[in-house]
Amino acid sequence: MNKLINRIEIAKDFAQTMIEQTITSVQGVHNTIANTSYELIKLTPANPILMSDLKQRHDEVSGQVYETIRAVNQQVGGLASELFGSLEDSKAADQAMNQATPTTKD
Repeated sequence: MNKLINRIEIAKDFAQTMIEQTITSVQGVHNTIANTSYELIKLTPANPILMSDLKQRHDEVSGQVYETIRAVNQQVGGLASELFGSLEDSKAADQAMNQATPTTKD
């Protein structure tokens, strides 16, 4: 059972790492698209101060969104690790109880 739990936890860690890398990649693409859009807007007769403020607000909000996704990823991973630990503790407790309990023969 410990071997299975260890393998599942390794798979969980791997999935968590892949999710983090995917978030970072998506965020990079998102920022590239947004930056390109804002650079094009700068070429128009729009108010540059307003556009700068708009871009700053966009960057703040999108950063918060990606940080929230990362936090959820970390929390889910932490909860999974706690569950695996509980399963391991439960197995150890069962083994200790079985060893401590004398068997009776009928």
